[in-house]
Amino acid sequence: MKKLSLVIVVLLNVFFANAQQRNCGTMQHLDEIRQRDPGVDNRMDVENLDIKHWISNNTSSSKSMPNIITIPVVVHVIYKNSSQNISDAQIFSQIDILNEDFRMNNSDASSVPSA
Repeated sequence: MKKLSLVIVVLLNVFFANAQQRNCGTMQHLDEIRQRDPGVDNRMDVENLDIKHWISNNTSSSKSMPNIITIPVVVHVIYKNSSQNISDAQIFSQIDILNEDFRMNNSDASSVPSA
């Protein structure tokens, strides 16, 4: 009985170990598409060129004219007693500081490490 249990456990381990060897199917799927439609490579090349042209034409203008996006913000202040509460002016001041930081308009923008 012990030998049978051992054989079953070993076989299950081998089976499950092989079951985990699944690779990404993207390239296999692309090969299947290429077999059904030989012109797909040309269309993909044209699409990639269009994307490259769009990026090269739009990145320089987006840097010179940054869009300002307004995001609604809700601030929850949690405190135990009223002496720990902060004023609305402090909250608005901190939001203004964060906006300056994100726009790189703050006085210490040069000391911010690059990502």
